[in-house]
Amino acid sequence: MNLKNLQKAKELTQNLSILYVEDDKSLQTQIGKFLNQLFKNVYQAYDGIEGIEKYNKLNPDIILTTLAMPLKDGMELIMDIQTINEDAKIIVFSQQNEDFELLQTIDMGIIATILKPFDIDKLTISFIKAFEQDALDEYQRCIDDLKISKQDIVFHNYYKGIPVENNSEIISIDNNGNVILKVSAMQIVACEFENIAIVELKSINKFIKTKHFTIDKDTQQISLSNLRYLDYVIRNINYKRLVPDKSLSAGIRFKNKQVSNNIKDINFDYISLVIDKTNILLDIGDIFELTLVFEIKAKNSLISQPLQTKIFAKGTITKLNENQNTYNCILNIQVEKASQSTMMKYLHQLEIESIKELKKGIIN
Repeated sequence: MNLKNLQKAKELTQNLSILYVEDDKSLQTQIGKFLNQLFKNVYQAYDGIEGIEKYNKLNPDIILTTLAMPLKDGMELIMDIQTINEDAKIIVFSQQNEDFELLQTIDMGIIATILKPFDIDKLTISFIKAFEQDALDEYQRCIDDLKISKQDIVFHNYYKGIPVENNSEIISIDNNGNVILKVSAMQIVACEFENIAIVELKSINKFIKTKHFTIDKDTQQISLSNLRYLDYVIRNINYKRLVPDKSLSAGIRFKNKQVSNNIKDINFDYISLVIDKTNILLDIGDIFELTLVFEIKAKNSLISQPLQTKIFAKGTITKLNENQNTYNCILNIQVEKASQSTMMKYLHQLEIESIKELKKGIIN
């Protein structure tokens, strides 16, 4: 397995969707696991009729299909899709047969024809081929838009849920397309924490992101490359999603079973969790019983130890993304009335501590 190509493919596909059409259920499972490592959304169909139905409904960015299938074969599916969208990106992954040989002979706009059995490297290279030029074209558009918005640029980051937004200034754009900007010391700390740079081009109402950047703390300059557009909504500052401290844990029960979890962020109304999928099936609207345990610093200066506190709440799943071994969930929580003031104290404590850390990072 070529790890360099795998990482490159992941960078190109991580925000995209794929439709995999295959009648072999064991292959669907095997290759589906691999595709879930690369793509944001993986849709699966088990014959050509289901394939065209899902294509029309879901509009995936790329299609991976076999050829020999019941009801409607792969060649018919390809022609149906190309009737709808002549520029559709399609990869064929199939046994050797007449249709496979035909696709290798004539130009039907197929990105790649790959023979079974499953070969990770060949499939990875095909994904790079499918999206690399798109990424280069998008990168150039980002550079052009940055030049247009040179004097009207704002950096956006969050440090443990605290919004950090500052105006920025383009210093230069070199011949390789690297963009160097002047930023605040606070923005540098936040960029390093999130490991992402998000830039708003206010005059044209666009956002650009990248995880490829280098920082010069002495000059307070940041160099950006591999730019991509981002569909971004600025969060309401009244609903900060705070990163919890080490004291916070959540005991969760669902249908009288304890659920293993990890807390990503929290505010008074919502909590974001990663939940182990083992022996559990979840859906939007499912309700949990929550026991939140955390530490509150004592007001009395004579008491050095924080006070461990326990509160109870109910949580309803409002957003759910499924990965290979986990669910990513957002729960709308209703804290018991008697515990609401304690919950607010903890969140206020989190916010104050995060701001102190941010200021300390600037000094250091």
